[in-house]
Amino acid sequence: MNEELKNRSKVISKDLFELSDFLYNNPELSGEEYKAKEALCDLLKKYNFKCYDIDYRQLETGFVAKYDSNKPGLIIAYCAEYDALPSVGHGCGHNLIAAVGSGAGILLSKYVDLIGGQVWVMGTPAEETYGGKIPMIESGLFNDVDIAMMAHPYSENRVSGNSLAFHAIDIAFRGKAAHAAADPEKGINALSAMQLVFAGISYMREHLTGDVRVHGIITDGGAAPNIIPDYSRANIYVRAGKKAKANEIRERLYGIIKGAELMTGAKAEINSFEHSYDDMNTNGILSDICTESMNETGFKNISHNMDFNASIDMGNVSYVVPSIHPYFDITNNIEMNMHSKEFAKASSGNYAKKQMLNMAMALAMTGYKVITGKEIYKKIKKEFDLSTRNFKEVKNDN
Repeated sequence: MNEELKNRSKVISKDLFELSDFLYNNPELSGEEYKAKEALCDLLKKYNFKCYDIDYRQLETGFVAKYDSNKPGLIIAYCAEYDALPSVGHGCGHNLIAAVGSGAGILLSKYVDLIGGQVWVMGTPAEETYGGKIPMIESGLFNDVDIAMMAHPYSENRVSGNSLAFHAIDIAFRGKAAHAAADPEKGINALSAMQLVFAGISYMREHLTGDVRVHGIITDGGAAPNIIPDYSRANIYVRAGKKAKANEIRERLYGIIKGAELMTGAKAEINSFEHSYDDMNTNGILSDICTESMNETGFKNISHNMDFNASIDMGNVSYVVPSIHPYFDITNNIEMNMHSKEFAKASSGNYAKKQMLNMAMALAMTGYKVITGKEIYKKIKKEFDLSTRNFKEVKNDN
């Protein structure tokens, strides 16, 4: 299969490079990816996929493209991300993620007419903000999927590993306005309450494990220095290596907020401003098959470091269906910060495109091996069932 796959990848390489370039030159923010959606669907339709809009909240720029062999078999899904970052563009390389997912789907579709099954490319918007995969899960779009995969650009080749679960917490304090010089005793300072929350977070950090991150910004701290602020607002992220731990830290934060209420008299309102992300539950058997496929398609020096101290909405998918999220080098092993203009520029280079094409081949090969392996999927599913058994106790605790 290897040589045949490489020959097929050469045939579609021009289309994939053009797709990546188009997305790079037309960056769109989360929820606004209309051009990206159209470009991906046009490409997939060219290769006989049927593209479907998603009639569900927050998913106007999402889609599912399906290729059906009309023969029994597994449904293999590739997730494509394509939202950009404010002021940075594709500083997370989502132009390449979209090309990898589309390319892997197109390549595998050339085989399923013989081996059976279906190939889906799932256009998942807004990974950088509210996490488009989560409403897709809620709408049932992953219910029939047997395997889900995607790959992310990075500064080294790396196996699929862990990620941080997180909660996005919106805090608003309401107090009472007063003249800050003439009659401050008549006011209730909402900003003071918020400052106490941030002080409490700082003191709490001394007692947190290394996988925990708590960080945020004050988005509203008052109107003028001579007015006691009657309103303050902040957005805070709570992250941890596992969802249960993130839930625990969130409850401790709620205690700090309650303490600030008692000390100042201000009243707090607490909401979520983005979806909560689960930690990445990498399927080890599927990951091993992908790593083997990466070696076969030309990747060298694949790191087995499992730690990734960021949060991804693929984590939520990984507790619904067996999933992987490997990484591929686009900087020629030069250490480079993601979410930077430097990384965005790297995502448009020839080396990145070569790596993207190799990664598309590796994911297509992984799907082929799972579909054709008689006992492989049973083992993957058994591991998945065991890994999610404990998680089910906390999955609805948001």
